[in-house]
Amino acid sequence: MERNWLFFINPFLVATEHSAIKAMTISRHHDAALYVNRLDPFIGGLYESFHLLHEALEEAYIKMNAQGGTQKGATARVTELLRELMSKKIKSWDIAIQQVYEQGSTKYICLLPKRRWPYQNGAQEDRLGAVMGMLGAIGDDAALASVKSDVETFADMLEKALSKQLGNFSGTQSCSHDLEKARVAMCVGQYANLCLLIAKNASNPTVVERYFDMPQIRKPQQSEFRGQVRAKGIKTIAKRTLNQYDEVVLDNTGEVELEFYMTAMKNGASLGLSVQVPAGEKATVFAKALGNPKDHYLVVKNAHGNLKGKYRVEV
Repeated sequence: MERNWLFFINPFLVATEHSAIKAMTISRHHDAALYVNRLDPFIGGLYESFHLLHEALEEAYIKMNAQGGTQKGATARVTELLRELMSKKIKSWDIAIQQVYEQGSTKYICLLPKRRWPYQNGAQEDRLGAVMGMLGAIGDDAALASVKSDVETFADMLEKALSKQLGNFSGTQSCSHDLEKARVAMCVGQYANLCLLIAKNASNPTVVERYFDMPQIRKPQQSEFRGQVRAKGIKTIAKRTLNQYDEVVLDNTGEVELEFYMTAMKNGASLGLSVQVPAGEKATVFAKALGNPKDHYLVVKNAHGNLKGKYRVEV
């Protein structure tokens, strides 16, 4: 099968695949370059049509970041409740039940057939199911009325948190779909402008370069990084030459707070500015917030003594 002719391949789609930040960077460059020269009737026409695509991409990008933060918050709440369930709650319920029914008795086994295990292991829905099962087993037992009241309150909180998490996940998927549509539309619009600009300047096409972010288009680099950092560990995420106003997405996908910064040495310590991102949260910052962008190495530090950290970074 013959390969597509080079000129039939949209370079903007290729350069921005899987990178919303790069799509925004390339779009902003083209939009700004057209705006500066908009008084030229030909360029003004290109600007008017492209600017609408650029605005749509910006709106979708902002919504995606906002929804992503909401999703992280909902997930963090579920995680918080499950931790409480597996430590404080099931322990207190078990002890309270033993004060009424001796461990190993028929009634105790009916209430906690596998003791604390189902509340400390398994999927989120399974743990909620275990809590609801306890409610059913207690029934109208007056001796366990106070336990039942606490279990009911907790079950209601956990059920609502899980429902909110599911709803936010659906919203995040929708925003992600909208962002991808906007990215593709922007890339198609920019490709159309490229063709029109070359057609107008066919005898000297190099003058067209000023309208496009050539470094980003010509040298697509890995822009998204995922990984883990051990407890009390420091890890270099990437080596990059950044502009102080380049955007960097710091997504803490783990359970411990992480510190991000730029340093002149691989796995080096922070010498100045850094950004702290709590567990389950995401921050979008300019490179200058991480220290001196000329230091090249983007590093993550996990100060927790026992748990490893997890991250997703987009540069």
